Amino acid sequence: MRTGFFVLTALALLASQAQGQDFTYHQQGFSISATNDNTPYLYDSNGLLAASIGRGADDQFTAGFRLESVGSFASPWSDTLIASANYAMYTDTQYYAIWTNGVPDHPPWRLDTGSAQLLFEKAGTPWTVDYGTGLVFKGNLGGQAVQDLFHGAIHDVQYDLTYPTRFEAGPFLTATLTYSLFALPWNGWEWSGAASGRGFWDVLGILNNQADALVRFDVDNHGMRLELAAGGRASLPGPARSLSSMYSSGLFLDSTFEIRFGDFTMELGYAINPYGAAPISAYPAYNDLNQEFHWTLVWGRENPVPWALRFYP
Repeated sequence: MRTGFFVLTALALLASQAQGQDFTYHQQGFSISATNDNTPYLYDSNGLLAASIGRGADDQFTAGFRLESVGSFASPWSDTLIASANYAMYTDTQYYAIWTNGVPDHPPWRLDTGSAQLLFEKAGTPWTVDYGTGLVFKGNLGGQAVQDLFHGAIHDVQYDLTYPTRFEAGPFLTATLTYSLFALPWNGWEWSGAASGRGFWDVLGILNNQADALVRFDVDNHGMRLELAAGGRASLPGPARSLSSMYSSGLFLDSTFEIRFGDFTMELGYAINPYGAAPISAYPAYNDLNQEFHWTLVWGRENPVPWALRFYP
């Protein structure tokens, strides 16, 4: 019933917007991204937090892929249309529990999630609004075969884990409001800052609902760019208990370095805690802060939305 109401409402809104309008879409950019996560924060033998960056155990978020298209889409309510598809794999190998107290405290599991999204953007001064809809889904989406293929190629450990939930899919609504704090040219560089807030409603509760707040700082000389962002996320997990800790509330940091070669752009990024702070069983008073490395190759125009707010899940 809720899905039918959602679809009818979306169609009515699109029809009212399209009436009497001549929409023309112009493709401007396409990108492909890959993400990988290995934890940088472990507990030493005394129960103290020790930090390391590099190869770690696959536990929680493992890897993901993203395809994205950006183009102009002039209407009274938008000037940019962003279409994207996201795929992510999760593995709960119980590495932390086994590493800290020698035994697991629950059966290990595996889960794949994804999303398909249409996002409209209307840019103004100093405000920009992004709003859209799409589908989220979870279940066995071939993640074990993908991970085994990559791990086999690099002679890494392979996991035979159980999928704890059936396939589910459902619609979502999202909106992001961004305010430009400043934009100052200096010595051939453009220095800028912005603040963003986002809300996400998973209509059927397939994964979770969330609200994000983010502040970012950019330095750009039109040949390269550095973006630093920090924010927080309030998350209301859905009914999948096996996945709820992956999307818990918490603070996050992200850094992205971008270099341009003609029509192509290469982005290299590193984020701490992009999915929230998941408590570990051995030390429930502490949080395991996950990390993410992300790489993006862009042809043409890139997505204007900050990396930390681009995808779901």
